[in-house]
Amino acid sequence: MKLKKLEAKNISKSFNGNFLFKDLSIDLTIGDFMLINGDNGVGKSTLIKVLLGLIKSDSGLQNYLLNNSFKSSSGYI
Repeated sequence: MKLKKLEAKNISKSFNGNFLFKDLSIDLTIGDFMLINGDNGVGKSTLIKVLLGLIKSDSGLQNYLLNNSFKSSSGYI
């Protein structure tokens, strides 16, 4: 059984009433990789920043497990 590192439940983010993502849930465990793909301006970077806690989501909750090591051990390009 893999240990969870991040759990995000029903997170949403909008700008000016337009949702970039709504009620999104993600569970990541140690060793997982995630690819986020899409056109320019659809919210890929915003999603990553919300998951890393750099910006606040409009709703939902996130749990960082293993003493918040998710933030320090995560990277993105």
